[in-house]
Amino acid sequence: MLVVGLLAGCADEPDVSTIEDNVRLVPDLPGETIAVKQVSKRAITPPRIELRTGDRFHFVKSIEQRLSRVDGETPQTPLGQESVKLLLTLTVESTKQDRVLCEVAYRGVQFQSDLGGESLYFDSAGDAREVPHAARPYAGLVGNHFFLWIDRANRPLDVEGFDGFLRNCLVHYPADERQELLQQMGALADTPAARLAAARAFLDDSLALLPFGELTRGETAFPPGATWSVNWPMTHPVSIDQKLQLQLEHVEGQTAHVLVAGTLQPTSERGVVRPNGVRVALKNGRINGSCTIDLSNGLPKSSRVLREFDLELAAVGQPPITVHKVVETRLDPWNPAGP
Repeated sequence: MLVVGLLAGCADEPDVSTIEDNVRLVPDLPGETIAVKQVSKRAITPPRIELRTGDRFHFVKSIEQRLSRVDGETPQTPLGQESVKLLLTLTVESTKQDRVLCEVAYRGVQFQSDLGGESLYFDSAGDAREVPHAARPYAGLVGNHFFLWIDRANRPLDVEGFDGFLRNCLVHYPADERQELLQQMGALADTPAARLAAARAFLDDSLALLPFGELTRGETAFPPGATWSVNWPMTHPVSIDQKLQLQLEHVEGQTAHVLVAGTLQPTSERGVVRPNGVRVALKNGRINGSCTIDLSNGLPKSSRVLREFDLELAAVGQPPITVHKVVETRLDPWNPAGP
């Protein structure tokens, strides 16, 4: 799931009094319901995935978030909004009989923020000599990459080069901050499951491939309305259990239309205490959205997801503050050559 920041854990530890900076420490969580179209009645038997060495897929991911302070039962006090646009490429590096190695690379970023009365704009394509403080979590992504192993059902197996990826992410941070951030972000993970849990903060739900492997095995006919579930744990920036429910809505040619819903629950009600002394705790969230999948390769064509959750912030000696967050995420094709 993308953190706003996608690299939110890379962000500096904020002042206790700065609500907005503490909000950036938390992943984008679930949201509003998207209207469901009436499904067709045609069952499908999807073809087996055929990814070949050298195949390359380009995406642009756009995230917009709105923040409000909760006073009572309803969000009442707007805190501001942020938006980020990421250009990324998925390249098939090598294939084996039972698995495929893909490079996940970030090509560019645009970031705009209007929080706490401060406006900021950053474009990695510009000639900025100094990266703005709030843009540092994103600037380190540009030209950065890691490798993802997936099986022939498009299920992630392991991650390679993640330690180097994280070190490059932190290039704009002071040296005395990097080691602690590397440890927090999973650079020392030593098992496939731990590395995947850490890397999922840098993968889109649809791009991460997990929910859609079942559609592309070619072993079973899936009628419209068929559902399956996926559990997707994450360890950064806080440990959470994400449970997704997928439904095949309908099929047009080689494009599957999939509905995505789910819940997100913190593994600890106490949350985590940041080095600045602020306790950050997630409350249960919801996720609803839709995605189109290319059945010839199992990769997304596009997606739209709305997320919503409440976040409790508590500083030592101060009453807790609840912040409401609504996020809209879009994934679309990107043409590096331009229009």
